[in-house]
Amino acid sequence: MFAAVCLVMVSLALAACGTGSIQHTHTFSETLSYDEAHHWYAATCEHADEVKDKAAHIMQGDACTVCAYIRRL
Repeated sequence: MFAAVCLVMVSLALAACGTGSIQHTHTFSETLSYDEAHHWYAATCEHADEVKDKAAHIMQGDACTVCAYIRRL
């Protein structure tokens, strides 16, 4: 039981930021953002520099199989 509580606390700490008694949990878009190299979920909270699940494109031909990125030739 104690281990489960510790695991939950660590998980919450990783998703939240703030100091003291003021905590903030980041929120993210459900739509992927992308550039020429990566795709990710952008923060929808005031922390615009935060991203979630950033990863390189998985290309099949000229299109990423994960997001809407299409390589322009």
